[in-house]
Amino acid sequence: MAYLLITDFISGLDTRKSRFTAAPGSLRVARNVHLTRGGEIEVRKKFVTVYQLPIGQTKGLTTVRGQIYVFGHAAGVSVPAGVNYQQLAAPGGPALSRILSTDNFNGKIYVVAAFADGAIYHFYDGVRVTDWDAIANSVASAITLAAALAQRVDALDDFTALSTNNVIVVTGPLGVVFTYAASVVNGGTDNTQSFTPALATAAVGHADAIAATCSFTITGGTASPGVNRVTQVVVGGSNLLGAPVDWTSSNNATAALIAARINAFNPSQRWTATVSGATVTLKSEQTGAAMNGLIVNVFSGGDVTATVVSPSAGGANEVLARAQVVTFTIGGLFEALDVYTITLNGVNTTMRGSAAGTGTFVRTLGQKMYATNQSLMHFSGFAGDPAVPDPTQWDTDTTGAGFVNMSTQDGGSADLTGLAIYQNRMAVFSRRNVQIWSVDADEANNKQEQVLMNLGTRAPRTLAAFGDIDVFFLSESGVRSLRARDSSNMASADDVGSPIDGELLAYMRQLDESVVQQAVAISEPFEGRYLLAMGHTIYVFSHFPGAKVNAWTTYTLEELGDQSVVSDWAVNYTNLIARVGDQLCYYGGVSGDEYAEDGEFQYTVTLPFLDAGNPGQTKNFEGVDIGAEGYWNVFMALDPQQPDVIELVAKMEGSTYGSFGRDVVVGQSTHFSLTLRHLARGYARLANLMVHFTGQGD
Repeated sequence: MAYLLITDFISGLDTRKSRFTAAPGSLRVARNVHLTRGGEIEVRKKFVTVYQLPIGQTKGLTTVRGQIYVFGHAAGVSVPAGVNYQQLAAPGGPALSRILSTDNFNGKIYVVAAFADGAIYHFYDGVRVTDWDAIANSVASAITLAAALAQRVDALDDFTALSTNNVIVVTGPLGVVFTYAASVVNGGTDNTQSFTPALATAAVGHADAIAATCSFTITGGTASPGVNRVTQVVVGGSNLLGAPVDWTSSNNATAALIAARINAFNPSQRWTATVSGATVTLKSEQTGAAMNGLIVNVFSGGDVTATVVSPSAGGANEVLARAQVVTFTIGGLFEALDVYTITLNGVNTTMRGSAAGTGTFVRTLGQKMYATNQSLMHFSGFAGDPAVPDPTQWDTDTTGAGFVNMSTQDGGSADLTGLAIYQNRMAVFSRRNVQIWSVDADEANNKQEQVLMNLGTRAPRTLAAFGDIDVFFLSESGVRSLRARDSSNMASADDVGSPIDGELLAYMRQLDESVVQQAVAISEPFEGRYLLAMGHTIYVFSHFPGAKVNAWTTYTLEELGDQSVVSDWAVNYTNLIARVGDQLCYYGGVSGDEYAEDGEFQYTVTLPFLDAGNPGQTKNFEGVDIGAEGYWNVFMALDPQQPDVIELVAKMEGSTYGSFGRDVVVGQSTHFSLTLRHLARGYARLANLMVHFTGQGD
């Protein structure tokens, strides 16, 4: 008896090859599991709601010195014991919309927050950093606002947007009419600002080409074979009849005979005839307006008469769908405190002018706070006597504070998205390029080390460092990492996400642009995994270089609801924490060791179709062994053309090798695939499996 032994699953989820050419040990589905340091499959722990936050009153999540913090705009918000609340009060009291970025500096939290009035503000230890007011006033302009507002509109479902100088151009779906409006509220001293929408291109729906038609009616005649007849039907100079047709029996019968003769005849200009009563209608097989205007003549002998509708008409060319395009022009005197709103199909996108000149992402490194702002990387300075690092001091008159215009260092860095620490240097990301900079407390020593082209991120909160060696992030082409290519520590791009890139990119195309941009990741320190949450799926990378385990799997948070989305990650001293809506959930519960029970959610592993090294051999399957812990249901599929047709073949508990005995399996095919599902009764592990079979002719 032959067998196929899969010794481990070290390849993890890998969809680069088809389901019947993928390597043994790779997985087609790996849901709610991950890989251990030994390359074995292990079920994940459950996410347990530990803190229920007041509904709709807080945003974000971070930790400092092991303490949990959430944020809001109102004073006196009551949060559960064990959670700290930090008020972020913006001028005018607008509601807090979203936390854009956080980091810690000297044991306190630095936050960049967006508000409902379209403004963005920085806060340090809950106090607004007012140096950014002057920076915003100097950087913001009608041009930078147009660019920033276009980015926000572009993130909306169904719309694309770009800017040219002070004009935003918004394009809708093909053939779809959308409503639009624009407004601006004066916030400064001059009230001459304007924001003007204009229809540039009207939407046109697709229309298929239409064939031209013409008709004639037999109005009289008597039966006299060879004498009373229709001799020709001519359209545009072409005789469609081929041979005369005698009047017989009635006008209706004669019309039917004429239609049949036309359809049987095949002139160079083909028309199809249909009949209704005594009327024959001709329809051109060539569609389009070119067949309009052709003269129709019916020639007859004897007493046969006919009336003709001439010329041919009704043909129309195909109309291609065209998208509606609307321009929004920023005019008048621009002031940073003016508030601009674009309304599309009743949905408002609002931005204060100053937001276009305010940093959106921050990172701490070497006694300074760094921030991205359009094409500028700002850095904070020192204050006091003696001077000490101060993350609230950003004005260029402050010692050590300043900025670098990255677009003068690399043409692809006109719009920065994020920052990450790499090899004790700063990796400065745009959507398409990455610059590596050596930075220093003395800004005179700042130096560009390297530029990586065609690599970047639009989702800055997916930037996550593994120590000081790797930086993982979501790029346009999948998950990538910055990694030293040799002893020089110069960075190179590693396609760490290649096993799942196809699946991941297909999933990203299903999501709104805003969902992709707000994806969030963490390198959790307890088990050494990179978790990327995007939409309703968490992509998990088990990265153990010493054990040569680099494997992807996925989590879905069914225990918290089918539509659960992780908006923020954090870690305290003992736990990985996910914010899901207004719940703070600990991975594994407070103890860090809780697993699902009684079917709270399902663990699923599916192998590709395997052929045991002989794809042409028909195999008679006789049994399955597994090395495992926990309860597993085993399903088998025998048809690569119908991979979802599976049959339950075994129910197993623990390992079946040796005296325990394998489970009997009956089936026959050249290829087979196994799906294993854990029944959610606590901890479970799948170490290896063996399929026993006899080959045809053995």
